Amino acid sequence: MDDLLLQLRDVIVNENSLYKQLVDLSKEKKDVLLNRDIERLLMIISSEESLISKIQEFEDVRLGIIDNLAEVWQIPKSELNFKKIISLSSVDLSSLYSEFLSTVQELKDLNEMNNQLIRDSLSFINYILNIIVPMQEDFTYGRVKKKKARPLVVDREV
Repeated sequence: MDDLLLQLRDVIVNENSLYKQLVDLSKEKKDVLLNRDIERLLMIISSEESLISKIQEFEDVRLGIIDNLAEVWQIPKSELNFKKIISLSSVDLSSLYSEFLSTVQELKDLNEMNNQLIRDSLSFINYILNIIVPMQEDFTYGRVKKKKARPLVVDREV
């Protein structure tokens, strides 16, 4: 069981390290969004995708360890959360868990701020586009409607 707890600790340390890298990228992303550096933004997004993939791998391992701990402790998986693991653990995980939660919260806050910056930028772009390209009421992709012939004021017979 201690072996499982040590594995869990190592996985959490690795996940936290990856989340901290995401935090750093999110901070950089904020500056990039403010400076409208699209090329750098694309590079950051690519790096984020790579980190998220690695995090998912560690997350799968972590969930597997938790499943094994549930079996060892004979606790339903649905009832085994971090607080329960900390209380039953012989390995000190509480400070590690607190640090992990802090990192995830910081990332969440940065993501909310970056999302707001993106929404603001999109609103500004839409505003500018509406000024430059006035809306046309009957813009369609279908056939051009023929105008109906107006009746002449005076009908002439030949």
